[in-house]
Amino acid sequence: MERQVKKLLEELHKNLHFLSLEQDNTIKLCEEGVRICNRALEQCKKYLTQKEFKTKAEEIKFFKELKPVITSKLKYYHLVFKVENGKPQSEEAQKLYYEKELASIDNYFQSNIEFITYYKTGNEYMDVNYFTRSNTEVNLMADDNYYLSDKKFSTPYDSKVALMIAYELLAIYIRNEIKKIEKRAGMEPIKPYYKTLVWTDSKVSLVELIYALHISGCFNRGTLEIKELAETISEIFHIDIGDFYRTWAEIKSRKDTTKFLDALKTTLDNKIKEDFK
Repeated sequence: MERQVKKLLEELHKNLHFLSLEQDNTIKLCEEGVRICNRALEQCKKYLTQKEFKTKAEEIKFFKELKPVITSKLKYYHLVFKVENGKPQSEEAQKLYYEKELASIDNYFQSNIEFITYYKTGNEYMDVNYFTRSNTEVNLMADDNYYLSDKKFSTPYDSKVALMIAYELLAIYIRNEIKKIEKRAGMEPIKPYYKTLVWTDSKVSLVELIYALHISGCFNRGTLEIKELAETISEIFHIDIGDFYRTWAEIKSRKDTTKFLDALKTTLDNKIKEDFK
C-alpha cells in the first residue's frame, strides 16, 4: 500500500503545483485545492479498504507520515479560504488582521507544544497510542475532529499532525501577504526572526540547493510547496532568484546537473580529511 500512497502523493503535489501556476484568484484556488485534496483522500481511503496493514509499523507510518500530507493540504486550503473570506477592506486593517491571525497560530503551537515537540524531534515511544486505530481510550488531548471521524480511517493524532503542518503553511502564506501590503503601502515591515544572511554564490547554485532540499523532503516532512520554500529561502538570504522554474529546467538540461552539490561534497570531504591529519 505504501507504494500506491506515495504515487498518489506525487500526483497530488503535481496537481496542486499546476493549480498554483494557473489560478491567480485565491478563493478559487482554495476551492479547487480542496476538491483535488478530497479526491486524493478518497482514493487513499479506498486503498485502505482494499488492503490492510501487515504490521503496526506500516500502520504508524501511514497515519503519522503519509495521510497527514493530504489532510494538511486540505486543512490549509480551508484555513486560507476562511482567512481571506474574513479580511477587512483597507490595507492597514488587513495588516493588523493578518498579524492577529499569526498570533492565533503562535497560541496554537504554544498550547500544543508537548505533542509538537514529540513529533518534530522524531520520538516514537507513544506512536502506538497516537497513530494506530487500536487505541480506543478517550483522549481529551486528541484533535476534536477525531471523535466525529471514521475510526477505520483515523487515529487520535493524525489529524493533529495535519493541522500542525497546515498552520505552518498558513503562517508562511500570511507573512507573504503582509509583505505585499507593506510593499504597496510603504509600511514599516515586521522585523524578521532571523539575522541578516546574504547569499553570495550564484542564483543557479541556490536553485539547485532549494530543489535538492525540497525533493528530499527536508522541511515540514516534505509537505512544503517548492514555491513557498523558494520564497522563504530567498527572503532569508536576501536575494531575488527570479524565475526559478526556468532555472531548474536549465539545470536539468546541462551536462553537470548537480554541479553545486558535488562541489559542496568535495569541499566538505576535503575539510574532514584535513581535520584528521
